[in-house]
Amino acid sequence: MVRFGNSSILFRLFLILFLIHGAATLDAKEKRPWTFIVFAAADNNLRDFASRNIKQMSMVGSNSNVHIAVHVDTRLSGQKKTTRRYYVEKNNPVQVDIVNEKIPMNSGDPQTIISACRWAINEYPADHYMLVLWNHGTGIIDPYGRRHIDTNMMYTYNPTTNNFELDRSIGFIDLIEALNDPKGICWDDSTGDFLTNQKLEFALNEIVTNQLNGKKFDIIAFDACLMSMVEIAEITKRYAHIQISSQEVEPGPGWKYDEALAPFIVGSPDARTLSSHIVNAFAKAYRPSGNHPGFVDFTQSALDLSMLDALEANIDSLGETLSQALQSDQKDIYKNIIALSRNKKNLTHFNEPTYVDLYHLYSNLLQQIKNRSLRNDTANQLIKILQDGQSIMKKTIINNVCGANLPNAKGISIFFPEKRIHPSYKKSNFAKNSWIKFLTAYLLT
Repeated sequence: MVRFGNSSILFRLFLILFLIHGAATLDAKEKRPWTFIVFAAADNNLRDFASRNIKQMSMVGSNSNVHIAVHVDTRLSGQKKTTRRYYVEKNNPVQVDIVNEKIPMNSGDPQTIISACRWAINEYPADHYMLVLWNHGTGIIDPYGRRHIDTNMMYTYNPTTNNFELDRSIGFIDLIEALNDPKGICWDDSTGDFLTNQKLEFALNEIVTNQLNGKKFDIIAFDACLMSMVEIAEITKRYAHIQISSQEVEPGPGWKYDEALAPFIVGSPDARTLSSHIVNAFAKAYRPSGNHPGFVDFTQSALDLSMLDALEANIDSLGETLSQALQSDQKDIYKNIIALSRNKKNLTHFNEPTYVDLYHLYSNLLQQIKNRSLRNDTANQLIKILQDGQSIMKKTIINNVCGANLPNAKGISIFFPEKRIHPSYKKSNFAKNSWIKFLTAYLLT
């Protein structure tokens, strides 16, 4: 009897544990306030950081406030390509079976990110959705070639300042193309494929139209380099309310996800609060602290995409007015104003030197016009456009952080080459704006 009694107790305990586990599994499919989706293209030299980042996510884990769903394309030891999906619980990333898909998958194929988001949205419903694109990035330019760069190797330790600094002796895109090395975003080494900006827009359109039923993502974020550009935001504005991204090259470890996800431990933040927190968390991860070395070239910003139409219209007016000024009888004066404003010594630019800070450019143009005490219709018109543009940018930038080497990085960049317009830029949606008309006129004047 005693033995039977003990067995009954054990059986009941087993049944309770089974029911608890079953309930936890069912709960994972219940609607939560947020679903946090990470699309990690890690079949490249960032693969070691993918497992580290997933471990950081598990330090917070899915809870009553958030589902955390991760798609990873990577390469295991022995060079075996694999695709895995995880539902990240507290201290426990649970691998989820992938059904009805050919695996391993190609992160450079838009159908892969469409599939990943379909899985996450259908399996883990929520009131709000955030999508993180995790990988290398090259901003609006899509370079050509078949290799990639280890961004960590672009940083050097400065023993004088006890910090890590970017080597700016060669432009990011020039280095990529010199190495025959393309990116875009979501680079896949096995296939040599990647998401061009056109592929990215196709994928986002499919996801928002067919999976979110026309509802936008609350946040689209890029844990990647150089993506905080007006030209990239021109794409994401149709598919998200907020964009989080970096103007500069990101260090290899990327976001510190336990810090980024921390608000979900205690509640369910609104999108603006969450995006601002994630920007601050990035600064906390890389800013020098006490005797600990840090990075002095980092950037991160959150952009209110509802302001993009107004900002684009302002840039369009600026491009048109500058183009006209370069054809007027004062073209030499305006050419000089633009050249001094654009000069790398005077303007915040990034490891890709054709990407410049938009707010700083506007400030320089205003100052150069005022320095010459120009009093004519063109000058007055330019001053108004530039001042209006700065006001719009202040409303666009929800939060912005930057390292000590980039004090005038205000959160959003624009393409402004000194020599030539990259062929891929002409394929962008933004090339319909008068900005490219201005660039052509300036470079040919």
